[in-house]
This record gives sequence, structure tokens and C-alpha cells, in this order.
Amino acid sequence: MKVLAKRLLDNDGPATGDWAEWGGALAQLLRDSELMEPLPFLADMAELEWRVHLVKRAGIDIGHPTRIDLLHSQALDTVRFTFQEKGLIFGCSQFPVVALWQAHRPWDEDFIPDDTALMEIFSAGAMRCHYQIHQHGYIAHVKEITLSEYHWMEDVAEGFDIARLIDRHLTFDIVGWLQKAAELDGLIYLEKICEGGICND
Repeated sequence: MKVLAKRLLDNDGPATGDWAEWGGALAQLLRDSELMEPLPFLADMAELEWRVHLVKRAGIDIGHPTRIDLLHSQALDTVRFTFQEKGLIFGCSQFPVVALWQAHRPWDEDFIPDDTALMEIFSAGAMRCHYQIHQHGYIAHVKEITLSEYHWMEDVAEGFDIARLIDRHLTFDIVGWLQKAAELDGLIYLEKICEGGICND
């Protein structure tokens, strides 16, 4: 790790006096390093860790009104979902990075999972995973989400209105997703789309 840290310092030193803002380039450094062949999942793990770090540090507006009433009072092509990007991040990996990350998060800080536990993760079958990181109670929570949820949130991030979202995701469980979204302390909410900008009246 000391070698990697020195290499990162040499290639991408801190841009500010806050060391907590440094380290985002580690994932790419790993992808370009000799470690990619023996440990191809390491870069995606570093990316996940960095995103967890960002969500932990996010200053977010907890309790933003969800405005579900807009679904009943407005035409669906004039309303869209949005989310507070600092407090809610989505990602994907071709490796089971969430399971690996969780395996290294027991209460005992000195615990290191044995080779058997890691082999079980890699032999479980599904390798590719999609995940969500959100802040709740000043803690970053990581959980796997389905492929359909991931694609749905990609389109939400694009700013598609509700009518277009429904057309693009005909089999998506919107009601179930809304129930989950309601538990995120206002990280996901509705807003009215107005010509030339956004209005929440």
C-alpha cells in the first residue's frame, strides 16, 4: 500500500489542503498497474470505497419534501424524479464488489476474512453487481440493487419525465421502488418541470 500511495502522490497529488479530498484517482491508477492481472477486482473495490467516502462526507439536505402529490395533481410528462447526487450514488461492477466489501466489515476491526469466505463469494454464481450507496444518519449504507433498478435510476439521472420513464420501463415495479425511495430521507423526490427551468409550485 505504501508503494501505491507514493505512486498516487507522484501522479496525482492533493489539489487542496484537505487530505480527505485526495484519493479519487486510485481506482484508475490500479487499472493501469501491474495488479490488474492477479487482482482484476481491486480497482472496482477502490472505486466503491471512494464513493462510500464521498457519501460519508456529503452535506445533504435531509428531509427534502418528496412531493408525491405531484403524481396526482400534474400530468406525468410535466413531472420528474430527481435525487441529491452527493448523498446517493449508483455504480456497477463485473465483480461481486458489494459482497467483498461487506465481508471486510465485521464489528471486529482486526478481522480478515479467510480464503474460504472469499472463494465462496466468487463461486456463488453471479459476478456482476449493481449497487446503491446512500447516506442515512451520517453513515454511508451500501446495498445491491437489481439491474432494472439500476437502469431506472440511469434514466432518472438523465432527467426523463415520469411518462417517458414508464414508457421505457413497462415492467418495472414503480410502486415497490417508490416505497424504497420514501425511506431515503428525501434523497429522492419529485419536481415539476417548467418551460425554461424547474418550478416547485
